[in-house]
Amino acid sequence: MTTEALYNTLDCAVYLWAAVCLWAAACLLWIAQNIYLQRKDLTMAREKLLVAHIKKAVEIQGGRPIKYHGSCYSEAGIPDLLIAFKGNFVFFEVKLPGEKPSAIQSAVMDELKDAGAVGAVVYSVHEAISFLQNIT
Repeated sequence: MTTEALYNTLDCAVYLWAAVCLWAAACLLWIAQNIYLQRKDLTMAREKLLVAHIKKAVEIQGGRPIKYHGSCYSEAGIPDLLIAFKGNFVFFEVKLPGEKPSAIQSAVMDELKDAGAVGAVVYSVHEAISFLQNIT
């Protein structure tokens, strides 16, 4: 084998190795993105379930909860549950433990409180019911 043929063979091997590395990196990136999306879906499902449990508990306490479903056509930051309870306008922003409301959610909640509503960020059914029981 001549020196030139050896260099051509080595060049092909280097290009092949680079292609394999790029393919492996792309596969790892795809896997990481899918794991992230699955975790995000699970988090959203857990929060949705928590909202449903809080909604049912509010009904048992005699309140009338309305689940607000935001969309691209609605105002951003509206709390998850809007509740009529003992003549009061109550709202709950439901979060999983460790999560915080976004800046726009906090701003909307402050506006609602300034307008006379009462509400809170709640992380459990127990916390939501305790809040309602303290309303006179």
